[in-house]
Amino acid sequence: MLLLGSLDAQKVGTDDISVVASNHSRLTAFSNVSSSQGPLPVTRSGHVDHLADPTTFGVHLYKDQKPLRGPPSSPAGYTLFADCEGFFTGAAQTNAERLTSGQGITPAEEDALEANLLYKEPVTANISTQDGQGRAESYYARFLYSISDVVVFVTNEDQNITSLLTSALEWAATAVLHSVNYPSRKTLIIVRNGAVGQRQQIIDTESLERLYLDRQTVNLWRRSGILQTFVNDYNRRQDKYSKHIYDNRDLYDVLFDRTLCFCIPRVDDIEEYRDEKAFAQYLGLRTLIDEASRRAVSMRSQVWMTYDVASFSQMLFAAFEHFRTSDKPFNFNQVVRISRPKPHSVLGHIANFLRLAMNTIHSRETKAMIPDIIALNLVVWAMRNLHQVADPEHIFDSVPPEDENDVSVADQCHSAIREFEAKYQQCGFKFASCEPCINGPVIAHQQLHLSPNNKQANGSFVLRQVLDPNLVGLIRGKFLDHYNTVVTEDRSGRRSMRRPHPDKIKRVREAVMQKYWSHWLDMTSNTTCLACLQAVPENVLHCGHGYCVRCVRELGKPSESFESAWMFEVCSLCCRRTGENFSHLIREPPCCAGVRILTLDGGGIRGIIELALIQEIEYKLALGIPFRDYFDLVVGTSTGGIVGLAISMGDKDADTRTSVLTKAFKSFASATFLHRRSGRLLERLGLGHFVTSVVMSFRLYQAQFDSSPLQAGLERFFGEHTSLFSSARTRHHQCSTRVAVVTTKEFGKRAHLITSYNRATLGSGNDFDREDDEGRGMKIWEAGLATSAAPFYLPPFKKTETGNVYFDGALYMNCPAPGAVEEVKKIWPENTPSLDVLLSLGTGIQESEVKIPKAIRIGGFAEICKTFHEQLDCENQWENFWSSGATDGIRDRLHRLNPPIDEDLQKVALYQWQKMDDLEAMVQRQMEEPDWRARIGHVTTALLASLFYFEPDAEAPLSPTTPTPIAPGAQDEIVPTEIQGTIRTRLRHGSGELSRLLNQVTGLSWTKLSASSRGISISPSMQHEPWTEVPAFTTIKQQVLDAGCAFRVPVHFTEPSETKSLLVAVRFRDSAAPLPISGFPVSLQNLYAKARAWD
Repeated sequence: MLLLGSLDAQKVGTDDISVVASNHSRLTAFSNVSSSQGPLPVTRSGHVDHLADPTTFGVHLYKDQKPLRGPPSSPAGYTLFADCEGFFTGAAQTNAERLTSGQGITPAEEDALEANLLYKEPVTANISTQDGQGRAESYYARFLYSISDVVVFVTNEDQNITSLLTSALEWAATAVLHSVNYPSRKTLIIVRNGAVGQRQQIIDTESLERLYLDRQTVNLWRRSGILQTFVNDYNRRQDKYSKHIYDNRDLYDVLFDRTLCFCIPRVDDIEEYRDEKAFAQYLGLRTLIDEASRRAVSMRSQVWMTYDVASFSQMLFAAFEHFRTSDKPFNFNQVVRISRPKPHSVLGHIANFLRLAMNTIHSRETKAMIPDIIALNLVVWAMRNLHQVADPEHIFDSVPPEDENDVSVADQCHSAIREFEAKYQQCGFKFASCEPCINGPVIAHQQLHLSPNNKQANGSFVLRQVLDPNLVGLIRGKFLDHYNTVVTEDRSGRRSMRRPHPDKIKRVREAVMQKYWSHWLDMTSNTTCLACLQAVPENVLHCGHGYCVRCVRELGKPSESFESAWMFEVCSLCCRRTGENFSHLIREPPCCAGVRILTLDGGGIRGIIELALIQEIEYKLALGIPFRDYFDLVVGTSTGGIVGLAISMGDKDADTRTSVLTKAFKSFASATFLHRRSGRLLERLGLGHFVTSVVMSFRLYQAQFDSSPLQAGLERFFGEHTSLFSSARTRHHQCSTRVAVVTTKEFGKRAHLITSYNRATLGSGNDFDREDDEGRGMKIWEAGLATSAAPFYLPPFKKTETGNVYFDGALYMNCPAPGAVEEVKKIWPENTPSLDVLLSLGTGIQESEVKIPKAIRIGGFAEICKTFHEQLDCENQWENFWSSGATDGIRDRLHRLNPPIDEDLQKVALYQWQKMDDLEAMVQRQMEEPDWRARIGHVTTALLASLFYFEPDAEAPLSPTTPTPIAPGAQDEIVPTEIQGTIRTRLRHGSGELSRLLNQVTGLSWTKLSASSRGISISPSMQHEPWTEVPAFTTIKQQVLDAGCAFRVPVHFTEPSETKSLLVAVRFRDSAAPLPISGFPVSLQNLYAKARAWD
């Protein structure tokens, strides 16, 4: 038995296992089992014939139901067990091998085996060429031992103990030779379990140790070629003779952290109080196991390998896949990827910058650059966060009064350096062949050097790059220089007490950064904005450098064509031009605007329905702008993910016309589903689509269709090398609409988003990743393939550079609307924008019948199938979201378009590409019906209204003219009573689309809502004050139409009451009631807070 580790879990109340009296119910259960004369239970599988057909080849993985208790300060956790049926497996085959070969298996037996098989993949590593015992033991040793904390060796054969322990040590030796970077060796517990004829005096631990460990007079490796090879290899790599293996105890100490012995007597050999004494021994063993598990957890907590249930599940899957397919050592560093940058604070971004600077080809020349750039960006931090000019020495050396952590700028620099050295510093050791050590960083090195060719050598970590020991002092000096340069007046040469003008700060920043333009050429990051070292980048230029939103506003030039947009002619870091005849345009949501969301369901070829709906909406909108420009966030699942990517990113030429996308979609679908490759078993069972989706999430069956045609189509359409996150690298174009596709990991157990954007904070959840190195990032076609890997129909997608395996997002969220609403909070956690409109497009409503084959009506699998069927029901998910997930405040902004599929089309499966033209014609016909025309009308007017928004004046004071009294201790809080600004649009100045929009508008007006008006739709029952017309609208509208000037309508709001909200609305010629513009209704306080957030 191997204990695979203690996993963090919520605390579950339980009794203390060390007190027998508190375990009365468990003792009763034990008595009943022991009196039945049968063996104690071992968890196997849910198969009806599980005694004859174990779940896998002798290994049973299950979670112990009792939580492991650690110290009071540590969380409780569950112990995960892997139960292995001994070493002597003979010439057995795994179930997967038996099914693959098909030799001697009847169809009925094949059905039964597949029904109980949770993973059907053959072992393709070279060990698979061995037979029987050798293959099984080698595989178990490499896989199970490599990820376990405790090894429990159970035996009842005293006469064969030497040979048995030799086998156990061979297991361990084989695993040690094939695993690297595991920080804690295991505890070995040898259990003497009911040996025949044992005596009472053998029960104590010391006697057992003498019996099992000390009585061998011959070194065990003399009788084993495996152990002899291990000992020779180990001794050869030791630089001191004192560390060599000389006797059996040395061998145990090398392979195991501790070796313990324990006895479980036969109940019949106990003279009195049999059940109580036997149960006490079981509890004693369990206590020993728990202590060993806690010891391992403690050892891991001191280094890098701490994990929770989700991360351990990923590690388990990665280990299984590695040993199934490879003979190379399993490198835990690469699985856990401790060195992957996920900065979430200023010191984390500085540490990541140090990593990049020290790993460039100019690493020697960067010695001057490092303190200069860090100091510059600390000045930027001071300008952004401090309310007034102060003494730079005081800023750097003292703790800010508002800092709750008592950390000065100098302390943060020291912490950033320590994080770099612990997390990113690489080992400088070189082998005799001049190969470098790739085993790092220092917290994961574990006194082991590893070459790219898997050579190993013991030894301490050697620093590859050495930072200047006075680096913080150098940063301090540069900080004083840059700060004084920024705050010193150009004419008088005196330090000004006013905050410097933004243009002055920009000039100083660019002058310092561009001194190192050649260094920046080889230094890019997808997780750190190198222009400020304070946030994640969001907008990537053609040169590959990404800028956070704030740096875009500070370093970019305001666009003359669009509102809330900035231009970059050259990169502020490397000085590269963004294009020959154009500038790089970056558009961001306005500070006071709301958010507009489009979600697209999964459904295979029925995605043509979503494209047909989009064409109908575009025709009604009639502005002639790309459909993506009506939305800030697009989220799609499966086929909806592909449609969302196409709408947002366009084809390889950035063409987003829906007609082009529709033609490409039909080509994808027909090529992908033209030829089926399913086997005889699937044809015989006739599984329904929901059942096959479930079982394919566990890889029970092979995919029906090859994904190669889909991959080829996606590559041709999007471009083979176009990045999802940084498309401007190849296209000279940055998509302003954020897009995400839903996929799953770990056989569909964990949802995952693949996005074109960064969240505000990286590492806050396990459903989002961003590779710092663009070479490992997702291409657009890869994201499409990952989200659409429909179980049973298409195989999972494996990302070659990272090894991550992705499954269809429908396994978790086939209707992504609820997840999209939550995602808004993660993209904009501070001053989260209100919802303007959420448009959810479905792939058609049709009835589906739940058919569960008899072959899998076991072990609760029928209930799993029914549950999963509900998960695939998008309409049911939408109804649940509408009724319980959506709040009253947003329900009026939700729009669902999901037409019923005509009965004459029967049930349209996701692979029936021949029916796409019929589905497209069906949508066009249904949209002519009055009910659907009205629903399309509601959607289009809401989208048109959201093109207008309020922008506060930058020059005008936002503070109140008559301040409202504030509570003591809150002097910094300002309760505003007025704000002024302009109403603007998101469209290009002087464009035809702006003229077409304004020609549909008859006026702008605003009112005040009472606190009881919870909804945000405008209805006769809504309690509001009389409407106030915006008088300047008519004049400004005419100027725009006649002269093509910018649309900016001045407006001034006053509201002394904190219980009322402002509502600004637009009236359309064909609309019965005014519609709220983007971001409204909103309280004056919230409006003021959003405006200040951009200061």
